[in-house]
Amino acid sequence: MKKLHRYIFGEVFTYFLLCLFLLTFVLLLNRIFQLTDLVVGKGVPFGLLARLLLTLMPVLLLAALPAAALIACILAFSRLSNDSESIAMTATGMSLYSQLVPVGV
Repeated sequence: MKKLHRYIFGEVFTYFLLCLFLLTFVLLLNRIFQLTDLVVGKGVPFGLLARLLLTLMPVLLLAALPAAALIACILAFSRLSNDSESIAMTATGMSLYSQLVPVGV
């Protein structure tokens, strides 16, 4: 069962990284659009704005982490279901809870 756990973890982790990148990018774009008034209207230098966005990255990542994890699990398990891989795992004796163990890591 160890190989199946690694396979499921790989599926979820791939989707997780993709979703985390996309959600962080969307949140960053939202923040950039909010801060364009500082650059255009108030004449704040671009370097200062770039440093501000860099310091906001941990906050944006923390906001994107739960949503990315949820979306990654939904996408990975729906793909496993659509390809009948979850049925094959169940047929080999792997319970549904055992299939969810790699997500709980």
